[in-house]
Amino acid sequence: MDIDEIKKQIQSFFDIGTLTIVGSGLSCAEGLPGMNAIFLYLQKKIPNSSLSSESLEVWSKISDSLAKGVGLEDALQINELTSDLEIKIKENIAEFIREKENKVLDEVLNGKRTLKLTSYIKTFQILDKGLPIITTNYDRLIELASELAGIRVNTMFVGNFISKFSLRESQHNFYSNMKKVVKNTIRPEYAKRVDLYKPHGCLSWYLIEEEPYSIPYSQKNNCLIITPGANKYKGGYHPPFDDHREQANKRIDSADRYVIIGYGFNDDHLETHLTSQLNRKKKILIVTRSLSKNALKLVKENENIISLSESENKDGTLIKWGGDKEKNLPNMNLWDIEELIKEVF
Repeated sequence: MDIDEIKKQIQSFFDIGTLTIVGSGLSCAEGLPGMNAIFLYLQKKIPNSSLSSESLEVWSKISDSLAKGVGLEDALQINELTSDLEIKIKENIAEFIREKENKVLDEVLNGKRTLKLTSYIKTFQILDKGLPIITTNYDRLIELASELAGIRVNTMFVGNFISKFSLRESQHNFYSNMKKVVKNTIRPEYAKRVDLYKPHGCLSWYLIEEEPYSIPYSQKNNCLIITPGANKYKGGYHPPFDDHREQANKRIDSADRYVIIGYGFNDDHLETHLTSQLNRKKKILIVTRSLSKNALKLVKENENIISLSESENKDGTLIKWGGDKEKNLPNMNLWDIEELIKEVF
Protein backbone atom coordinates (compact mmCIF):
# COMPACT_ATOMS: atom_id res chain seq x y z
CA MET A 1 0.00 0.00 0.00
CA ASP A 2 1.19 3.50 -0.77
CA ILE A 3 0.56 6.37 1.67
CA ASP A 4 -2.65 7.49 -0.06
CA GLU A 5 -4.13 4.00 0.14
CA ILE A 6 -3.05 3.72 3.78
CA LYS A 7 -4.87 6.97 4.60
CA LYS A 8 -8.00 5.81 2.77
CA GLN A 9 -7.96 2.56 4.72
CA ILE A 10 -7.63 4.44 8.01
CA GLN A 11 -10.37 6.93 7.07
CA SER A 12 -12.79 4.05 6.45
CA PHE A 13 -12.78 3.30 10.19
CA PHE A 14 -14.19 6.74 11.05
CA ASP A 15 -17.76 5.98 10.10
CA ILE A 16 -21.11 5.06 11.60
CA GLY A 17 -20.93 1.58 13.15
CA THR A 18 -17.41 1.90 14.60
CA LEU A 19 -16.70 0.84 18.17
CA THR A 20 -13.67 2.24 20.01
CA ILE A 21 -11.79 0.35 22.72
CA VAL A 22 -9.37 2.38 24.85
CA GLY A 23 -6.67 0.82 27.01
CA SER A 24 -4.13 2.14 29.49
CA GLY A 25 -1.72 3.15 26.71
CA LEU A 26 -3.77 6.27 25.97
CA SER A 27 -3.90 7.31 29.63
CA CYS A 28 -0.14 6.75 29.95
CA ALA A 29 0.38 9.00 26.93
CA GLU A 30 -1.48 11.73 28.84
CA GLY A 31 0.78 11.32 31.89
CA LEU A 32 -1.08 8.77 34.00
CA PRO A 33 0.87 5.86 35.50
CA GLY A 34 1.28 2.50 33.81
CA MET A 35 1.69 -0.88 35.50
CA ASN A 36 5.40 -0.45 36.27
CA ALA A 37 4.88 2.97 37.88
CA ILE A 38 1.96 1.58 39.89
CA PHE A 39 4.11 -1.29 41.13
CA LEU A 40 6.85 1.11 42.28
CA TYR A 41 4.23 3.20 44.08
CA LEU A 42 2.81 0.11 45.80
CA GLN A 43 6.32 -0.95 46.79
CA LYS A 44 6.71 2.36 48.58
CA LYS A 45 3.30 2.40 50.25
CA ILE A 46 2.26 -1.17 51.09
CA PRO A 47 5.13 -2.17 53.42
CA ASN A 48 4.38 0.91 55.56
CA SER A 49 0.65 0.16 55.79
CA SER A 50 -1.14 -1.13 58.86
CA LEU A 51 -1.55 -4.68 57.60
CA SER A 52 -1.52 -8.07 59.28
CA SER A 53 1.68 -10.09 59.26
CA GLU A 54 -0.03 -12.56 56.90
CA SER A 55 -0.81 -9.77 54.42
CA LEU A 56 2.73 -8.40 54.57
CA GLU A 57 4.06 -11.88 53.90
CA VAL A 58 1.82 -12.19 50.82
CA TRP A 59 3.01 -8.80 49.62
CA SER A 60 6.62 -9.91 50.06
CA LYS A 61 5.93 -12.86 47.74
CA ILE A 62 4.32 -10.52 45.21
CA SER A 63 7.36 -8.23 45.36
CA ASP A 64 9.68 -11.17 44.79
CA SER A 65 7.65 -12.20 41.73
CA LEU A 66 7.82 -8.68 40.33
CA ALA A 67 11.55 -8.49 40.96
CA LYS A 68 11.92 -11.61 38.80
CA GLY A 69 10.18 -9.88 35.90
CA VAL A 70 6.64 -11.17 36.41
CA GLY A 71 4.01 -8.57 35.41
CA LEU A 72 1.89 -6.94 38.12
CA GLU A 73 -1.35 -8.60 37.02
CA ASP A 74 0.28 -12.05 36.84
CA ALA A 75 1.97 -11.53 40.22
CA LEU A 76 -1.36 -10.65 41.82
CA GLN A 77 -3.00 -13.71 40.24
CA ILE A 78 -0.45 -16.29 41.36
CA ASN A 79 -0.45 -14.99 44.95
CA GLU A 80 -3.84 -15.14 46.65
CA LEU A 81 -4.56 -11.80 48.32
CA THR A 82 -5.88 -11.42 51.83
CA SER A 83 -8.96 -9.19 52.06
CA ASP A 84 -7.17 -6.32 53.82
CA LEU A 85 -4.25 -6.44 51.36
CA GLU A 86 -6.62 -6.35 48.40
CA ILE A 87 -8.40 -3.30 49.85
CA LYS A 88 -5.08 -1.55 50.51
CA ILE A 89 -3.82 -2.25 46.98
CA LYS A 90 -7.07 -0.93 45.51
CA GLU A 91 -6.97 2.25 47.61
CA ASN A 92 -3.34 2.97 46.77
CA ILE A 93 -3.87 2.43 43.03
CA ALA A 94 -6.86 4.80 43.15
CA GLU A 95 -4.84 7.37 45.12
CA PHE A 96 -1.93 7.29 42.68
CA ILE A 97 -4.04 7.51 39.51
CA ARG A 98 -6.24 10.24 41.03
CA GLU A 99 -3.17 12.31 41.91
CA LYS A 100 -1.87 12.19 38.34
CA GLU A 101 -5.34 12.69 36.87
CA ASN A 102 -5.81 15.88 38.91
CA LYS A 103 -2.57 17.24 37.44
CA VAL A 104 -3.79 16.54 33.88
CA LEU A 105 -7.16 18.12 34.68
CA ASP A 106 -5.47 21.30 35.96
CA GLU A 107 -3.36 21.56 32.82
CA VAL A 108 -6.39 21.10 30.56
CA LEU A 109 -8.51 23.65 32.43
CA ASN A 110 -5.62 26.15 32.41
CA GLY A 111 -5.22 25.80 28.65
CA LYS A 112 -1.79 24.18 28.89
CA ARG A 113 -2.80 21.06 26.98
CA THR A 114 -5.59 19.43 25.00
CA LEU A 115 -6.48 15.78 25.38
CA LYS A 116 -5.58 13.49 22.49
CA LEU A 117 -9.04 11.90 22.33
CA THR A 118 -10.92 15.19 21.87
CA SER A 119 -10.02 15.57 18.18
CA TYR A 120 -10.63 11.85 17.65
CA ILE A 121 -14.20 12.05 18.98
CA LYS A 122 -14.93 15.17 16.92
CA THR A 123 -14.09 13.25 13.74
CA PHE A 124 -17.15 10.99 14.01
CA GLN A 125 -20.69 11.68 12.89
CA ILE A 126 -22.73 10.78 15.98
CA LEU A 127 -26.31 9.59 15.51
CA ASP A 128 -29.06 8.76 18.00
CA LYS A 129 -27.44 5.46 19.01
CA GLY A 130 -24.44 7.37 20.37
CA LEU A 131 -20.73 6.80 19.82
CA PRO A 132 -19.75 3.63 21.73
CA ILE A 133 -16.44 3.56 23.60
CA ILE A 134 -15.25 0.79 25.92
CA THR A 135 -12.38 1.36 28.33
CA THR A 136 -10.60 -0.75 30.91
CA ASN A 137 -9.25 2.46 32.53
CA TYR A 138 -10.42 3.85 35.87
CA ASP A 139 -9.69 7.51 35.11
CA ARG A 140 -12.12 10.11 33.71
CA LEU A 141 -10.04 11.37 30.77
CA ILE A 142 -12.47 10.02 28.17
CA GLU A 143 -15.37 11.76 29.89
CA LEU A 144 -13.36 14.99 29.98
CA ALA A 145 -12.24 14.69 26.34
CA SER A 146 -15.82 14.06 25.21
CA GLU A 147 -17.34 17.02 26.99
CA LEU A 148 -14.53 19.29 25.80
CA ALA A 149 -15.56 18.20 22.29
CA GLY A 150 -19.11 19.38 23.08
CA ILE A 151 -20.44 15.83 23.36
CA ARG A 152 -22.24 14.47 26.41
CA VAL A 153 -21.38 11.16 28.08
CA ASN A 154 -23.62 8.30 29.16
CA THR A 155 -22.17 5.99 31.83
CA MET A 156 -25.63 4.73 32.91
CA PHE A 157 -25.84 7.00 35.97
CA VAL A 158 -28.67 9.49 36.50
CA GLY A 159 -28.07 12.85 38.20
CA ASN A 160 -25.25 15.37 38.44
CA PHE A 161 -23.73 15.70 41.94
CA ILE A 162 -24.71 12.26 43.26
CA SER A 163 -25.79 10.11 40.32
CA LYS A 164 -27.60 6.84 40.92
CA PHE A 165 -26.88 3.89 38.65
CA SER A 166 -29.86 3.13 36.40
CA LEU A 167 -29.47 1.47 33.02
CA ARG A 168 -33.12 2.15 32.11
CA GLU A 169 -33.47 5.76 33.27
CA SER A 170 -30.13 6.83 31.84
CA GLN A 171 -31.48 6.21 28.34
CA HIS A 172 -33.84 9.17 28.82
CA ASN A 173 -31.12 11.64 29.84
CA PHE A 174 -30.35 12.68 26.29
CA TYR A 175 -33.67 13.75 24.80
CA SER A 176 -33.13 17.22 23.34
CA ASN A 177 -36.31 17.87 21.35
CA MET A 178 -39.46 16.38 19.83
CA LYS A 179 -39.45 16.63 16.03
CA LYS A 180 -42.53 16.40 13.80
CA VAL A 181 -41.81 14.00 10.95
CA VAL A 182 -45.10 13.89 8.98
CA LYS A 183 -48.53 15.26 10.01
CA ASN A 184 -49.21 13.97 13.54
CA THR A 185 -46.12 11.76 13.74
CA ILE A 186 -43.37 12.93 16.04
CA ARG A 187 -40.15 11.38 17.20
CA PRO A 188 -37.63 12.33 19.86
CA GLU A 189 -34.32 13.93 18.95
CA TYR A 190 -31.24 13.15 21.01
CA ALA A 191 -28.21 15.18 22.00
CA LYS A 192 -24.91 13.88 20.67
CA ARG A 193 -23.40 11.53 23.20
CA VAL A 194 -20.67 9.02 23.88
CA ASP A 195 -21.91 5.75 25.36
CA LEU A 196 -19.02 4.89 27.67
CA TYR A 197 -18.64 1.41 29.13
CA LYS A 198 -16.20 0.87 32.01
CA PRO A 199 -16.28 -2.84 33.01
CA HIS A 200 -13.36 -2.39 35.42
CA GLY A 201 -14.94 0.54 37.27
CA CYS A 202 -14.17 4.20 37.75
CA LEU A 203 -12.65 6.61 40.27
CA SER A 204 -16.07 8.31 40.53
CA TRP A 205 -18.07 5.21 41.52
CA TYR A 206 -18.98 4.41 45.13
CA LEU A 207 -21.35 2.21 47.10
CA ILE A 208 -23.87 3.97 49.35
CA GLU A 209 -26.04 1.54 51.32
CA GLU A 210 -25.15 -1.15 48.77
CA GLU A 211 -26.30 1.01 45.83
CA PRO A 212 -23.78 2.23 43.22
CA TYR A 213 -23.49 5.99 42.70
CA SER A 214 -21.24 8.24 40.65
CA ILE A 215 -19.82 11.15 42.69
CA PRO A 216 -17.25 12.94 40.49
CA TYR A 217 -16.16 15.47 43.10
CA SER A 218 -15.30 12.85 45.75
CA GLN A 219 -11.59 12.37 46.45
CA LYS A 220 -12.02 9.22 48.53
CA ASN A 221 -10.13 6.15 47.39
CA ASN A 222 -12.63 3.47 48.41
CA CYS A 223 -14.13 3.73 44.92
CA LEU A 224 -15.53 0.90 42.82
CA ILE A 225 -12.64 -0.40 40.75
CA ILE A 226 -11.60 -3.94 39.93
CA THR A 227 -7.87 -4.31 40.44
CA PRO A 228 -5.72 -6.90 38.66
CA GLY A 229 -5.49 -10.27 40.33
CA ALA A 230 -7.28 -13.49 41.10
CA ASN A 231 -10.49 -11.73 42.24
CA LYS A 232 -10.72 -9.61 39.08
CA TYR A 233 -13.45 -11.65 37.41
CA LYS A 234 -15.28 -12.48 40.63
CA GLY A 235 -15.66 -8.77 41.35
CA GLY A 236 -16.91 -8.14 37.83
CA TYR A 237 -20.19 -9.94 38.44
CA HIS A 238 -21.76 -7.26 40.61
CA PRO A 239 -23.47 -4.01 39.57
CA PRO A 240 -22.47 -1.73 37.99
CA PHE A 241 -19.57 -3.81 36.62
CA ASP A 242 -21.72 -6.59 35.19
CA ASP A 243 -24.12 -4.18 33.46
CA HIS A 244 -21.23 -2.29 31.90
CA ARG A 245 -19.61 -5.54 30.76
CA GLU A 246 -22.84 -6.93 29.31
CA GLN A 247 -23.69 -3.72 27.45
CA ALA A 248 -20.09 -3.46 26.21
CA ASN A 249 -20.26 -7.00 24.84
CA LYS A 250 -23.52 -6.20 23.04
CA ARG A 251 -21.90 -3.20 21.37
CA ILE A 252 -18.89 -5.34 20.39
CA ASP A 253 -21.21 -7.86 18.76
CA SER A 254 -23.26 -5.26 16.87
CA ALA A 255 -20.37 -3.05 15.67
CA ASP A 256 -19.27 -3.06 12.02
CA ARG A 257 -15.60 -2.34 12.75
CA TYR A 258 -13.26 -1.46 15.62
CA VAL A 259 -10.61 1.11 16.51
CA ILE A 260 -8.47 -0.10 19.41
CA ILE A 261 -6.24 2.50 21.08
CA GLY A 262 -3.44 1.68 23.54
CA TYR A 263 -4.95 -1.67 24.51
CA GLY A 264 -2.87 -4.79 25.08
CA PHE A 265 -5.54 -7.50 24.61
CA ASN A 266 -5.18 -8.80 28.16
CA ASP A 267 -8.81 -8.98 29.24
CA ASP A 268 -10.64 -12.26 28.70
CA HIS A 269 -14.08 -10.65 29.05
CA LEU A 270 -13.56 -8.43 26.01
CA GLU A 271 -11.39 -10.82 24.01
CA THR A 272 -14.07 -13.53 23.91
CA HIS A 273 -16.42 -11.25 22.01
CA LEU A 274 -13.73 -9.58 19.93
CA THR A 275 -12.37 -12.92 18.75
CA SER A 276 -15.81 -14.05 17.62
CA GLN A 277 -16.12 -10.86 15.54
CA LEU A 278 -12.69 -11.40 14.01
CA ASN A 279 -13.92 -14.78 12.84
CA ARG A 280 -16.70 -12.90 11.04
CA LYS A 281 -13.98 -10.90 9.23
CA LYS A 282 -14.82 -7.55 10.81
CA LYS A 283 -12.01 -5.01 10.46
CA ILE A 284 -9.85 -3.78 13.33
CA LEU A 285 -7.50 -0.79 13.43
CA ILE A 286 -4.98 -0.99 16.30
CA VAL A 287 -3.29 2.28 17.27
CA THR A 288 -0.61 1.89 19.94
CA ARG A 289 2.96 2.89 20.70
CA SER A 290 4.04 -0.74 21.05
CA LEU A 291 2.23 -3.96 20.25
CA SER A 292 1.84 -6.38 23.15
CA LYS A 293 2.59 -10.07 22.54
CA ASN A 294 -1.14 -10.81 22.40
CA ALA A 295 -1.79 -7.96 19.96
CA LEU A 296 1.12 -9.00 17.72
CA LYS A 297 -0.20 -12.57 17.62
CA LEU A 298 -3.64 -11.35 16.56
CA VAL A 299 -2.18 -9.12 13.83
CA LYS A 300 -0.18 -12.02 12.38
CA GLU A 301 -3.15 -14.41 12.46
CA ASN A 302 -5.83 -12.10 11.02
CA GLU A 303 -5.70 -10.45 7.61
CA ASN A 304 -8.49 -8.04 8.58
CA ILE A 305 -6.35 -6.19 11.18
CA ILE A 306 -4.30 -3.07 10.49
CA SER A 307 -1.87 -2.00 13.23
CA LEU A 308 -0.02 1.28 13.67
CA SER A 309 2.87 1.23 16.15
CA GLU A 310 6.13 3.06 16.67
CA SER A 311 8.91 1.93 14.32
CA GLU A 312 11.88 0.14 15.83
CA ASN A 313 14.25 3.06 15.22
CA LYS A 314 11.75 5.49 16.84
CA ASP A 315 11.57 7.76 13.78
CA GLY A 316 8.09 7.01 12.51
CA THR A 317 5.34 4.39 12.22
CA LEU A 318 5.39 0.68 11.48
CA ILE A 319 2.18 -0.35 9.75
CA LYS A 320 1.23 -4.03 9.62
CA TRP A 321 -1.65 -5.46 7.61
CA GLY A 322 -2.81 -8.55 5.76
CA GLY A 323 -1.31 -10.90 8.32
CA ASP A 324 2.34 -10.68 7.22
CA LYS A 325 2.70 -7.38 5.35
CA GLU A 326 4.42 -4.38 6.92
CA LYS A 327 5.86 -1.00 5.97
CA ASN A 328 7.80 1.75 7.72
CA LEU A 329 6.47 5.28 7.42
CA PRO A 330 9.34 7.61 8.45
CA ASN A 331 8.62 10.96 10.10
CA MET A 332 4.94 10.09 10.64
CA ASN A 333 3.74 9.27 14.16
CA LEU A 334 0.44 7.68 13.19
CA TRP A 335 0.61 5.50 16.31
CA ASP A 336 -0.24 8.66 18.29
CA ILE A 337 -4.02 9.13 17.92
CA GLU A 338 -3.72 12.92 17.97
CA GLU A 339 -1.09 12.91 15.22
CA LEU A 340 -3.11 10.34 13.28
CA ILE A 341 -6.13 12.65 13.11
CA LYS A 342 -3.97 15.61 12.01
CA GLU A 343 -2.27 13.60 9.30
CA VAL A 344 -5.22 11.67 7.89
CA PHE A 345 -8.05 14.23 8.03
